[in-house]
Amino acid sequence: MSDPPGKPEVISVTRSTVTLMWTAPKYDGGYKLTEYKINISATNCEGVGEPAAVPGTPKSEDRLVPPEIELGAELRKVVCIRASGDDLKIDVPYAAHPKATATWLKDGVALKETTRVNADATDKNLLLVIKEACRDDVGTYTVKLTNTAGEASTDISVIVLDKPGPPTGPIKLDEVTADSVILSWDPPQYDGGCAINNYIVEKRDTSTTNWQIVSATVARTTIKEGAGRWMKASFTNITETEFVVTGLIENQTYEFRVIAKNAAGVFSQPSDSTGAITAKDEVDPPKIDLEVKYSQTVVVNAGETFKLEAAVYGKPVPTIHWLKEGQEITEAARLELKNTDFTACLVVKEAIRVDGGQYILLVKNVGGEKSVNINVKV
Repeated sequence: MSDPPGKPEVISVTRSTVTLMWTAPKYDGGYKLTEYKINISATNCEGVGEPAAVPGTPKSEDRLVPPEIELGAELRKVVCIRASGDDLKIDVPYAAHPKATATWLKDGVALKETTRVNADATDKNLLLVIKEACRDDVGTYTVKLTNTAGEASTDISVIVLDKPGPPTGPIKLDEVTADSVILSWDPPQYDGGCAINNYIVEKRDTSTTNWQIVSATVARTTIKEGAGRWMKASFTNITETEFVVTGLIENQTYEFRVIAKNAAGVFSQPSDSTGAITAKDEVDPPKIDLEVKYSQTVVVNAGETFKLEAAVYGKPVPTIHWLKEGQEITEAARLELKNTDFTACLVVKEAIRVDGGQYILLVKNVGGEKSVNINVKV
């Protein structure tokens, strides 16, 4: 004797017909099933009447249902999981008859099952489990279902939130002065699965012995690692990859490093240190870059305006002086000085004969001085 069929399910009803669906018995008694018998009862307010057998042999046939994937709201979004030893579990409900064959892909490539990656399926659910998810598991997962009635597929995006890599170095020192330094660096090569939204710049006074991070927003932490004391040099969010550290003490020696933080609130390891830097003004003796035309006498017609200019260089920024006949030139009604940190410029309006002669451009800083002569004829 066979086992009973599965519980009948009403598929459709009209005024004169009803369509039922059921599953075949799990055990057929050792013989091929040849027919099913159906009993029908009427129901009214007094209860259920006596059952009567439906005459003849009911027509039975497999009902084909093409695969249909029923993603929940949480899978229609990006699936995020922290890389902290947790397992990634993707449970996909589906409907299909006969049972569908499932294939999983990652970034378009068939997903191989391993001791860490396992795929399972029931009549109603597909389950993918990846143990101890890590950054290598980030990607787009595709599940494809196929049966004799058709096929279906869907994509599921997975992000594993991990520790970002350290800012990419070496850290560049764009300018060092007696009380400040301009640092710049490149973003981490790996952002930990979400955007970098903060950098923290730390400084180390090399004369101390303990590592220490001091911050207005992060609990003070002491790290027993090496020697030297690290203090937070920035107390506000830094999203650019450049920062000006101020408040340094002249001739004091420091090191600097940078830590990245991503939108998941995870901090990176520190970047490599800059190495020892002494807070002092860099010294480059002054230089003057004069155009070739000034190597000859500049000839100007009376009443015209003429301009003498040159590019200047030096660290610290040199002071600029224009002289004529041994006297420093100051601004007057017809004389205008338009000097900047990197340009020396003298403008003489409505030239007259006495404006002719030899002009001297002199630039000075602690590294020395430099001068050039320019001859003018009116």
